[in-house]
Amino acid sequence: MDIQATKIELVRQLLNVKKESVLLKIQAMLRKEQSVDELESLTLQQYIESIKEADAQIDRGEYKTIESFEADSAKWR
Repeated sequence: MDIQATKIELVRQLLNVKKESVLLKIQAMLRKEQSVDELESLTLQQYIESIKEADAQIDRGEYKTIESFEADSAKWR
């Protein structure tokens, strides 16, 4: 089966899924795969620059603590 036929078959299957939890798992898997693809496309220099920028953001105090994430997520309930 070629890639286009596989995509069409997958769409057909997705349209018949009844459980949202299944769709959310598939969505999470696709997002994770996309993130890995994006990371793999970085050159070593881009990766190093990204780490340097992240370190600079931390030095400037531009980050969230786990406590702030927990406080924010508590509001979602």
